[in-house]
Amino acid sequence: MNKAPILLVAMIMVIGLGVFAMFSAQRRQHVQMENALRLAAADEAMRVAQHAAADHGETEQAEASELDELLAERDRLTAELEKTRAEKAEFLAQMEAREQELADRQQALAAAPDAPAEETPTAAEEDTKTEKLPPAEVKALFEKLAPTGLFAMQSKDMARLIKALRAFGEEGVDMATEWLLTADSPNARFVAAATLEGLADERSVPALSQALAEDESMLVRRMAAHALALGGFESGADALRKAAENDADWGVKANSLYGLGKQGDLASVDRLEELYGSDQTPAQYRQGL
Repeated sequence: MNKAPILLVAMIMVIGLGVFAMFSAQRRQHVQMENALRLAAADEAMRVAQHAAADHGETEQAEASELDELLAERDRLTAELEKTRAEKAEFLAQMEAREQELADRQQALAAAPDAPAEETPTAAEEDTKTEKLPPAEVKALFEKLAPTGLFAMQSKDMARLIKALRAFGEEGVDMATEWLLTADSPNARFVAAATLEGLADERSVPALSQALAEDESMLVRRMAAHALALGGFESGADALRKAAENDADWGVKANSLYGLGKQGDLASVDRLEELYGSDQTPAQYRQGL
């Protein structure tokens, strides 16, 4: 029997089995590699998902923390606002109390009986409560007070002058406004402005406004602003507003802002508080606050 064909077939089978084994090994290796890649991709996807979840958690935590800070800031600002409103109300109440005190003092001064004079008073001077003084005597009383300026506010003759002018009605207002606008002496113009404050007549607003805007004397402008402020006339608000903006004098600004605040301008009350707390405020006024 010829064994060569059998050996050839056996060799071919061995070679075929070897190739098949090699192909199978490569196939298994390829499958293992694909599985490894899929596993690696799955791990990466899991890692990305975990990282995203962590970032989301941190973002939520950061947003919650930021919200807490905003809420705390809101509460702080609300508390400061309430405190400011309370301080503003207290300040306005103090200013109103001072105004009332001044008005009471002026009323008491006007109602007080005349002190005995060193020289013998005339019959008209003793009866000013019921009779009008002649215009010449009213002018003489003004001329007596005019040189004293600010000190006239402490004189009982000031109350007599106001009382005498009030008895003349509109004519009395006209007399005082003429003195305010034409007197040569700053002291005399100051006394005239103080007299108009005592008369508290809205017909004096144009003259007081002109003096507030134009008078060269700081004391006269202060007195004019004070008269307009205490009078509380809406027709004087424009003059007070201009003085509050443009006048360089601290006292004129303070009186003007007070007058505007008295008429309900809360922004002027704020500015008045700032003015009293500023370096411009004279030391004696800061001590009184």
